[in-house]
Amino acid sequence: MRGATGHAVHRVGRDHCLAPSRTADAPAGGARYGHMFPDLPSLICDIPALHAAGEPGGVCDAAAAQEVPDGGGDDAAGAAGWPFFGQVIAHDITADRSPIGPHADLAALRNARSPKLNLEIVYGQGPVGAPYLYDLHDPPKLLTGAQGLDLPRNSQGIALIGDPRNDVHIFAAHLQLALLHSHNGLVDRLRADGEPEAELFDAARRTLTRHYQWIIVHDFLPRLVGTQLVGDVIAHGGRFFSPPPGEAYVPLEFADAAYRYGHSQIRHTYQLQPGGPALPLFPDLAGLGPITPEHRVDLGQLFDLPGHAPAQRAKRMDPAKSPETSMSTPTARSRCATCYGGRPPACRPGKPSPPPWGSRRSPPARSAQAGPRGPRYGSTSSKKPRFTAPGISSARSAAASSPRYSSGCSVPTPTPT
Repeated sequence: MRGATGHAVHRVGRDHCLAPSRTADAPAGGARYGHMFPDLPSLICDIPALHAAGEPGGVCDAAAAQEVPDGGGDDAAGAAGWPFFGQVIAHDITADRSPIGPHADLAALRNARSPKLNLEIVYGQGPVGAPYLYDLHDPPKLLTGAQGLDLPRNSQGIALIGDPRNDVHIFAAHLQLALLHSHNGLVDRLRADGEPEAELFDAARRTLTRHYQWIIVHDFLPRLVGTQLVGDVIAHGGRFFSPPPGEAYVPLEFADAAYRYGHSQIRHTYQLQPGGPALPLFPDLAGLGPITPEHRVDLGQLFDLPGHAPAQRAKRMDPAKSPETSMSTPTARSRCATCYGGRPPACRPGKPSPPPWGSRRSPPARSAQAGPRGPRYGSTSSKKPRFTAPGISSARSAAASSPRYSSGCSVPTPTPT
C-alpha cells in the first residue's frame, strides 16, 4: 500500500515505539553462561604456549593436512551440510561478545542470545525492533536480496540479517537464505488458507520455529548421538543438565567444548554444483560479501534430498587425531615440546598438573540428589548410567543438554510440510 507521497506504508498495526510498556518484539535481552560441573577444576595453561600451538607450524596447524586431497577415505556417514546446520544452531543460542582473553569472570560473561531455539538469527528483535529485516512492501515477509538469490545487504555489501555470523561463509549464508525463503513461503501458504493479515507474521514465525525445533530434535540430534540417547533424553529429561523452568542457561562445557565438535567435520574443499569444481572453503568460499553466481550452492550437494544423488559427506571425526591419542606418537610429542618451550603442555607453575592425555578425570564425590529424573551426576549410587552414547564423550554431554535447555519448553512435533 502507498501513501499520498507514493512511499510504501506498513500495513501492520504496529508503530516503532519502543516504550518500556511495549512487550511485542521487545529485545530478548542477554542470558548468562554457567557450568554443568562447577566442582571440577579448570585447566590453567601457559597462555603464550597456547598462542604458539596455533601459530604456523604449531600442533594445531592443519595446513599440511589441507594439502591432501579429500578423497573418500575420511568421509563421515552424515552429509556435508549437517555441521554447518549445527553452526547455525550455535549462533541461535549463543553470542558471547565479551573481549577475548584468559581468566574470564564467569559472572561477567553475558550471552547475547536467549537459551532457546527460537530463530533469533532470523527474526532479530522483530518488525518493531529490527524493521530493516522486513519487506516494506509486504510487511509479514522477511527481506531477501536481489531476485531472492542472496541475503539482503546494504550499499557496502554487509548482510542485513539477525546475526552477522551467518554470512561468514557461503554455506551459512545459504542456510540463512533458506530460512528466509521458508518464512516467506509460509506467509504465502497461510495467506492462501485465509489467515487474517494481521496474524500472518506471528503465525508464520511460530510455524517455522516449530519445524526448526522438530528438525533439530528428530533429525539433527539422532544423526549426531543416536536415536537411543535422544529418545532417553526426551523420555526422562536431561540427566546431567536440567535447570528449573525459567532458569535455563548455556553451559560453558557445551558452548565452548562439546559443541565445538563440528569444526573437525569441515572439509577442505566442497563442490557447490553437481559436476562443478571442488573449491577450498578458505579463502574461496569465505563470506561477508554478496553471493556471486559462481558461488551459488545447490543444497542437494550438502544434504541428501529426495530425487537427488547422494550429497557430499562431512569429514569423519578421526579418534586417532583427538587430543586423547594424538600425543602418543613421538612426532607429536616432539612438536608439542618444541611449541611449549621444550616441555609438554602443563598447568602454570604452582598449579596441579592436568590428567594424562587420554585419561578421564573422576568427578568428586557428591551426595545423591534423587529427583523425578533419578540420581544426578555425582551420585553415590552404584547403578550404571542408563545410557552409553556412541562416539565421543563430549557429544554425550551435548545431547543430554541440548533438547531440554534449548527449547525452553516442551518441543512440539508438527508434521513437516
